[in-house]
Order: sequence, then C-alpha cells, then structure tokens
Amino acid sequence: YGFGKAHYAKDKQIDEIVTRMKDPKKDLSPYVKTDDSSFQLTKESVQPLQEYYKANQTKANNLGSEWKREDDLDDVFEDSVSLGEDGHYFFFFPRYKLMVKTYSPTVVTNHKNSTIKMNGKNVGKLSASGDYYQKKLDPVIAGRYTFSVSANLSGKTISPSPVKLDLFSNHQVSLNITTGSFKVSSVPNGEVYINDKKVADLDDKGQASFKDYEITSGMS
Repeated sequence: YGFGKAHYAKDKQIDEIVTRMKDPKKDLSPYVKTDDSSFQLTKESVQPLQEYYKANQTKANNLGSEWKREDDLDDVFEDSVSLGEDGHYFFFFPRYKLMVKTYSPTVVTNHKNSTIKMNGKNVGKLSASGDYYQKKLDPVIAGRYTFSVSANLSGKTISPSPVKLDLFSNHQVSLNITTGSFKVSSVPNGEVYINDKKVADLDDKGQASFKDYEITSGMS
C-alpha cells in the first residue's frame, strides 16, 4: 500500500500528465477523457492538444500548479481542458485524467470546388450556403490544427499558405481566398513581377490581364 500511495500520488500523476501535454511524441491518450464518448482516443487523435501546449508550455505548467492546489477534482467538463478523477488504481488510489471537450466547428470558404484540409486530411465535400461553401467538421479534440485551402480558379490552382488555428469552441473557421482581376500596362514586351516573382510577360502593346489572381497582404 505504501508503494502505491507514493507511486499514484496526486501530484505525481499531475506531473506525468503535464509532461505529456507538452510533448506530442509521448502518448497522452491514456490520460484523456472527452465529453463525447464516441470520440476515438488514440495517440494521433489527441496530438493537436499536445501541439497547443507544446507552444504554450507556461499555460500547461500553470494548469498543473492549479490542479495540485485543488481539493475537489470532479469528473466534469466545465472548461475546454480540466482535470478530474476517473476511477481508481487497484480500487484504492484515485486515477486522474484530463477532461477535454470536443468541438465540431464549421469551416467556410468563398470559392466553389475548393478543397479544405485539416492536418493534411481532406475534410470532405463542401456544401453551398449563399455565396459561401462550408462543411461542419466531425468532432475534434480541443487543440491546435493546421488548415489549408486550395481552389481551381480560371484554370489554375491557388493554394495560400497553411494556417495554424487553435480550436477551443464551435466558432466558424473562415478560410477565404481573396482574389482580384486587373490589368497591368507598361512598356511593350516587358515583364511583370509581383513580390519579386515573374508572373507574366506584357504583349506588344505593353499590357497583361490577370483574372482571379490571389491577393495577399503586402503585395507589391
């Protein structure tokens, strides 16, 4: 009993959990319980939570310190991430787990036939909704995700840089692609550069037309 009391001490369990929270290489899934019983807990499915705390280690450490001070750690899901008791080791020693919420946000973009990927996986067919195209995600654990969107416009594929987003709610995820159509006029047979990259040749009248060209901040 003395060994178990030391080995399964509350503070020791919390230290192990917090260590795993900050390291996506470690398997955190045995230490997690979600509010959705159908959510499949695997090493891979909980890594977004670890990716978030890997980038926010002070938050993880602060949570650990807070949990150590708390006397009542119930099996509830009041916050996106909390700690609670979930059964016992050998019928005597409380087992502590992360109580983590899952979310099903809707991803939205503004071009037909777009492809949206989350952590490299296609989220599926988008449905039209007014001027936008959307998809409600299957439940995902709270954490950090990488989203990318691509669309075929005017015969070319536009793929803005992927973005990392923290999902801790069901708020809509906007992945719009800003495009514009315009003409450039300069010297005949010249070259057009945008952001130091050659994008077109001017014709003998010194003109070039662009349709559905991706517009980015700081474009020059």
